[in-house]
Amino acid sequence: MFFNKSFIKKVSVATAFTLVISSVPVTDIFASGEENNGSDYLLLNDETTLNIDNENVSDFLSEEALAEDFDLSVEAEEIQSLQDMTEEQRENFDTIVEELIAEDGHDEEVEVLLKESLYDFFDENSETFSNLNEAQDQVEEEVLNIENQEEASNILTSLFVTESAHAFQARLGVKFVGYTINALIAVTVGESAVAAVRAFIVAKGKKEAQRMFTKTVKSRLIAWGAPSLAITAAVAIEVAMAYFNLGERTAMFLDSKDRRPNNGWIELH
Repeated sequence: MFFNKSFIKKVSVATAFTLVISSVPVTDIFASGEENNGSDYLLLNDETTLNIDNENVSDFLSEEALAEDFDLSVEAEEIQSLQDMTEEQRENFDTIVEELIAEDGHDEEVEVLLKESLYDFFDENSETFSNLNEAQDQVEEEVLNIENQEEASNILTSLFVTESAHAFQARLGVKFVGYTINALIAVTVGESAVAAVRAFIVAKGKKEAQRMFTKTVKSRLIAWGAPSLAITAAVAIEVAMAYFNLGERTAMFLDSKDRRPNNGWIELH
């Protein structure tokens, strides 16, 4: 029986990955009293972290987002690619991507990999444009191309807190799904991944902002090739509204409700 080199390489890395993280405990992401480090996991009612009110929301939101007739889902659909963005939005996108990835404290090599994947995801000339499954595969393939298997396993561990690799199954990494949701919403309403989303909630009110986030995320998940995730998007957004990192918290909730809860992967089937 013959196997191609790519298949053997993937099995080897997946095996190494499983061995490396077999001793890593899976943390209940919604356990009370123990939040991960970083401002992105702090509750939105923590006034010492980000002081935004009705008086200064204009400092963080675009004029369009402040308009009473602003429709987030419509605007998000109109700027779903880098080519659709205005010059200002493109500059904001660069800032947002930097902010999102820097907050997680990845090694430089991982940061470069994630940035390239995110830009490709929003680039209509890319093979992975607007397709979560293919974009996720690209991230993993880039890691699998690293000759040092121990280094590859360490990179995977830094991206996915998981008990096992679950190779060859249809699943999406929580981190990557969170990045895409955060990037799209933030660039649609302002120039910061954290402050713009918080300001949008203050400006529109929690109930209306939640409604718009839900509609937008559901429509985008369907468009991005993950319709099964859209089914529980409303509940996921409701939970995520309490945290700074809306996108990742939404993805974490989806992971908490799939067949292998809280393992860093969102199972699609």
